[in-house]
Amino acid sequence: LDGLQGFSHVWVVWMFHENTRARKATKQSQKKNNQMVLKAKIRVPRLQGGKAGLFSTRTPHRPNPIGLTLCGIIKVDLQKSQLILSG
Repeated sequence: LDGLQGFSHVWVVWMFHENTRARKATKQSQKKNNQMVLKAKIRVPRLQGGKAGLFSTRTPHRPNPIGLTLCGIIKVDLQKSQLILSG
């Protein structure tokens, strides 16, 4: 945590714990030349059936479980080894 005090934001790399993995997502995808092809756009309930890019949503149907979020740094407490984030 030392050194983060001078920054306003931090990138957090995390794992989608409810990811259904690519093998379930292939039910909605096509196979082409023995390679898995996932749909780049999916229907989003918030958009009343409209489509959005796969990686711009929180869908559990992702080709990998990796997530990336930009968070604001609220507080860095070196004594307690705590990092308080927003976003």
